[in-house]
Amino acid sequence: MATDLINFSVQPLVVTAPTVQPAWSAIEVVGYDEMELLLNVVLVNSASADTKFTLQLETALENREDVPWPSLGIFTPVATSPVFDTRTFRKMLRYVRWRVTQCSASTSLAVTFHLSGVLRSYG
Repeated sequence: MATDLINFSVQPLVVTAPTVQPAWSAIEVVGYDEMELLLNVVLVNSASADTKFTLQLETALENREDVPWPSLGIFTPVATSPVFDTRTFRKMLRYVRWRVTQCSASTSLAVTFHLSGVLRSYG
């Protein structure tokens, strides 16, 4: 079994609205069978009770914006911080990236998060 570390960014990311990791910076996962990731929501900066933050993982055969990026799955929606959520993803295509599908509150909102984990190959 081969195991390699994976980091989607060198430092925590800050988002204030739904956004997506650019395709050119997607992580190549060819040759791996599964990916276990830890979503670390460091800070949810909002005074609103209706805060919602949802992170989804997507996969594609090419790291281009003009190709389909089907969903691999989502992490548990977050309303407060700090939060640690671990998920295992399988059936990945060649590239993987993150997408913030929901980042909303009735007041201003900034969410700081970090996404990292391990890639595993059983072959």
